[in-house]
Amino acid sequence: MRVQYPSEQHEQGRYYSGYDNTVHELPAGGESYTGYSIWDTYRAQWAWQILFVPDRIPGMVQSMLADYKEGGWLPMWKNVVETNIMVGTHADSLIAEAVLKNITGFDRELAWEAVWKDATVPPEKDWEVLYADREEHVDYEVRAGLSSVYSTKGWVADDVHSESASRTLDYAYDDYAAYVLARELGRPETVTRFLLERALRAAFALFNDATGFMEARNADGSWAGEGSGWTEGDKWAYSFDVVHDVPTLIKRRGGPIKFVQSLDDHFDGGHNDHSNEPSHHIPYLYALAGAAFKTQEKVREIALANYDNTPTGLSGNEDCGQMSAWYIFSAMGFYPVNPVSGEYVVGSPFFEKITIDLDSPSSQGAPSPPRKLSITAIGARTKPYVKSLTIDGVPVNEPIIKHSQIADGAEVIFEMSEMAEVWGNDEEILIAFAAERSRRKVSRKSTSEPGGPGEADDGSLYHDEL
Repeated sequence: MRVQYPSEQHEQGRYYSGYDNTVHELPAGGESYTGYSIWDTYRAQWAWQILFVPDRIPGMVQSMLADYKEGGWLPMWKNVVETNIMVGTHADSLIAEAVLKNITGFDRELAWEAVWKDATVPPEKDWEVLYADREEHVDYEVRAGLSSVYSTKGWVADDVHSESASRTLDYAYDDYAAYVLARELGRPETVTRFLLERALRAAFALFNDATGFMEARNADGSWAGEGSGWTEGDKWAYSFDVVHDVPTLIKRRGGPIKFVQSLDDHFDGGHNDHSNEPSHHIPYLYALAGAAFKTQEKVREIALANYDNTPTGLSGNEDCGQMSAWYIFSAMGFYPVNPVSGEYVVGSPFFEKITIDLDSPSSQGAPSPPRKLSITAIGARTKPYVKSLTIDGVPVNEPIIKHSQIADGAEVIFEMSEMAEVWGNDEEILIAFAAERSRRKVSRKSTSEPGGPGEADDGSLYHDEL
């Protein structure tokens, strides 16, 4: 299967590297890629590629490792050369997820060396350079601020670096990804503990208990203001951006009921901007807080508002596949909230039947017949709520699907309902939102009348089969 991003940049066994201005010979069967919009694509597009085209992943990782050898760092946003666009070292996440999901065919020791460098070595002049987005005539940005406060206090200082708040939360996640890689590769306990503790500490170093929101901080610890330090988002989106420790996030925001209410405030207040990636996981947090019925509603609302099959069918920049990956996963009925967890959070499938031939990883030897992933959700067009879920006949009683349950093909069956059901919901949530839940009956008029989104020939999202 061919993919558009990242794109191949080699021909006749050779490629040009902008990192060292040299033409290199590829090893037999080797590949070189460019167009890594990793700040966007680590969220779901990479998971999509691992699931759908695992045979392409070894070459992509090999290419990133070649970038590391030629330029000294893993790519952040590579377009032949490093562009220093966006923040964070999310190649750490790509490599950790590949290893976690049993992708082989690349040098794991070299991969660990590169990820460990991201986590422990700051850029040049770390205390002196602002590292603004696309700032010219500066060194590799990597984890700007690593040595200036983050490594000692747990946050990137807003009076030292640009986009400090987003950097802090991104670095916390990247530390967690590095921890997962270290754990999977059997690194010493001192290493895994260091990475995990920093990932969990930094994630909440910006949480302002007085306001209930994340907020940038200066080097001396003072608050920098709720509007400072964000990348393509604001305090609303980023206050939900701790995907590697959602239980603590729920606790810090007052427990499940208050957390669900804060999600309602986020969406009802018009703060969710799906055209930018920091919002993509947020509707799935309802399910992790025990309100799966709200996730089931919200993902459909977002899909209808942001996607259609016209030339302008995306509400934002495609960002090298991330916008489409959100839709594809959501249409299938699940989404990788924490990419390095090996799990997907269940939403609400859009189609009655989806059948996918999954490629087999090339690293497993001779090609084997495609693996079939079949997803059935009878009545999905007018029934958004999940009543039950089975995978290969085994009941799934919580809104979590493990990658291992579907990676080799599976028969996934959703039983759908017009009313919000008990499945996937905590009792205290159902009681707290009982009055609201009693109104959760799908309007057939809004989903199936002529010209509405239920029509399969008018650009609808809800056809019967895919």
